[in-house]
Amino acid sequence: MKSLSVAKALMVIICINLLSGCVLHASAPSPSINAFIYDPPDGSVVQVGDSVSLEGHAYSYIDSRDISHLLFFASGISLGEAPTLVHDTADAHRTTGSLDWTPTSTGEYSLQIMAVKAGSSFMSNAVRVCVIDFLIDPGSRYAAAFGYDGPCMIPDRDTSAIPGTLILTASATPDHLEYDAAYGYACPDPTLSFTATTTDPHEDVAFVTVALNFTIGPGTGPDMTFILTPTSTSPSDRTLFSGSVTYLYGNLVTRFGSTGGNVTWTAQALGRDGSILATDGPYTIPANPCTPVPLNSAFTLPAPTTTPASAVDCPSGTYFADVTHKCIPIAIPTKGKQGGNGASTSCSSYQGASACTTNGCSWDKITSTCH
Repeated sequence: MKSLSVAKALMVIICINLLSGCVLHASAPSPSINAFIYDPPDGSVVQVGDSVSLEGHAYSYIDSRDISHLLFFASGISLGEAPTLVHDTADAHRTTGSLDWTPTSTGEYSLQIMAVKAGSSFMSNAVRVCVIDFLIDPGSRYAAAFGYDGPCMIPDRDTSAIPGTLILTASATPDHLEYDAAYGYACPDPTLSFTATTTDPHEDVAFVTVALNFTIGPGTGPDMTFILTPTSTSPSDRTLFSGSVTYLYGNLVTRFGSTGGNVTWTAQALGRDGSILATDGPYTIPANPCTPVPLNSAFTLPAPTTTPASAVDCPSGTYFADVTHKCIPIAIPTKGKQGGNGASTSCSSYQGASACTTNGCSWDKITSTCH
């Protein structure tokens, strides 16, 4: 086992010194390191020849300063090393690094980063990116439009003379959003699901996108561009697209606070050169704070409801108890810690990693919330 560890360490050193030609397979996970590609997100679509900023995050469970290198890979081929590492002062476990990448050919790529620490290493999970011939509006939050899970190679246009006109129709659910403006857990993280249908006799449509804008009043956008994935074609000239945007909590709290606002979205059908062939929208979805659980309330299990005939009869927000054959409400307690004066304080009330961990709570690095 010792010789194997030495071999892995040597492979990492050789890779660092020969970055331009290094081909490296995923290493065995290190128990003290974690890493992932932060930007671009999975399912991103970028234009060939454009510079894409790659950002990677690595976590050391002891001290982030132990991480000495962040290496970026595309489909197993080295892209280079982050020239500068930033050790987060607010979160002692996190190190970030970035590298510009300019893809020179179209196709599908798997992006990964390797974090190196004292001779051991950790290879992240892959992020899928499609590189195409034209640009899809990148929005302002991410480096690229994202969410796509379809084929990267666009099929040729059908040149046969089929009568008909291109039509795009789209819809979104739910029709309103609720979020916890108090940084607690009173309601789940909102998710928006979209479906779109194109009637496309000549197969002109290459992508269907949804542009999202988070506004209190009139605003410009989009804040992000989401790409729907084709799921079925029936009949031959009609294609169904779908997709869901999750992790909207941070956007809603940051933009709307305790006031509430509107999420505006517009669907667009794009041709093979990026031109807009059809538009549906804009549409508006109201977003308002939900009623949070009182911060210092004691946790009690709600009384079960009446006996249902089966699990399918249980209403939303409950689960079916096999023993009692009753619908039991799902209760969401608010976790609390004892403050210096003995009073109970909710972990969700602390802002920032330092205040969170100092008071004995756990800081979620991904959602930037304390619990």
